[in-house]
Amino acid sequence: MQDSRTPHRNYPVPVPDNFLQDDVGRIAQAITDVDADVDQHQQQLHKLKHRVRRLRLDALLG
Repeated sequence: MQDSRTPHRNYPVPVPDNFLQDDVGRIAQAITDVDADVDQHQQQLHKLKHRVRRLRLDALLG
C-alpha cells in the first residue's frame, strides 16, 4: 500500500493502486483532520473578530 499525502497539511489521500479497504480508513482520517483544522481556524477567526471589535470600541471611546 502506498501512503500518499498532501504537500501542505500532510492529509492522507487515496492512491489508485491501493485497495479500497486500505484507503477507506485513510480517507476517514483525512476528513477528521480537515474537520479539526477548520474548527481551529474558525475559533481563531472568532477571537480575531472579537479583538477587532474591542479595538474599534476602545478607539471610539478614547
